[in-house]
Amino acid sequence: MTTIHINLKHVTIRPLRDGDRDELMSLMLRLKRRRNKNINPIGELFSWQEAEHQGELKGEFMVISYRLNGKNVLIGIGGIATGSTLTEEKVAFITHVDVDRRFKWQILARVTMERLFARAISFEASRVILIHCPVSDDARTLYHSFGFTIDSAGEYSRMTSLQPRKTA
Repeated sequence: MTTIHINLKHVTIRPLRDGDRDELMSLMLRLKRRRNKNINPIGELFSWQEAEHQGELKGEFMVISYRLNGKNVLIGIGGIATGSTLTEEKVAFITHVDVDRRFKWQILARVTMERLFARAISFEASRVILIHCPVSDDARTLYHSFGFTIDSAGEYSRMTSLQPRKTA
């Protein structure tokens, strides 16, 4: 397997803008056709964003992009949210879009996950929900280093010193 060097200076994390929705959905549709798979169209994420606009949800949304050949390519989306639509607990969530096979999910694990989990901790989030993100031993190690442990596929709960959860 070829190792691709990722220049971290080319990674950008910025707030989610209105125009990102169409671009992300277009990417997901292209992936679905190319891979002939059922891919989560991240509609749930956007329903959260719309709920935020309606004042039902308070949160922080962000887009992760990578500069390739002079153009910023969206590779992910994530955020932290709490509100009645999600129950009263605070959760952090993230999903990503594999635009190119060279963009291995590790770029998100090593850069975005660190920032997301740091924000989740400062936000006192009780859970982290991963959407369409592979889980590997390296990822588990990273999540555990931030005090999270897996509950079920794609959901991570915050460990506490009093009642740490066991890995499922």
